[in-house]
Amino acid sequence: MPKVKDSKFLFKRKGVLHSPDSVKVIQDELIETIELEEDQTSKNTSLPYVDKDQESDEFNTADLGNETSRIMETFASDMNKAFSAKKRDIEMFTDNVIKISQSYTNRILNSHKKNGDLLEDFCPKFIGVVDQIGEDLVRQKERVGLQLVSKFGS
Repeated sequence: MPKVKDSKFLFKRKGVLHSPDSVKVIQDELIETIELEEDQTSKNTSLPYVDKDQESDEFNTADLGNETSRIMETFASDMNKAFSAKKRDIEMFTDNVIKISQSYTNRILNSHKKNGDLLEDFCPKFIGVVDQIGEDLVRQKERVGLQLVSKFGS
């Protein structure tokens, strides 16, 4: 194909530049193709007549069904995402509540253990002090008794 330098005479088709002569050839090819299609449709007269509006309605109904199913699938996937996010949030919340409850329970148990240990240490000491006081009282009573006996003599 000869290259034309003047750009106003060029025609671009499918990324290729064509001269006005080649455009005429392309137009002739298109006309021949259309004539062949018309001849083939006139030969196929045995086909039933289909109203174009009826055919487009059926196509639109099928399209509508496909569109509806696509919307439903999208909605279902969105719902699954939302439910999985909520499930994950609830699981995290539950885990956090369990951890906090365990820490509070451990603190209470530790304080009870410390109090129990203190009580175990305190009880024998307290009993020892009470016994010592009892012994001191008995000794004091004996001394007082001896002093009284010595004063009043018997």
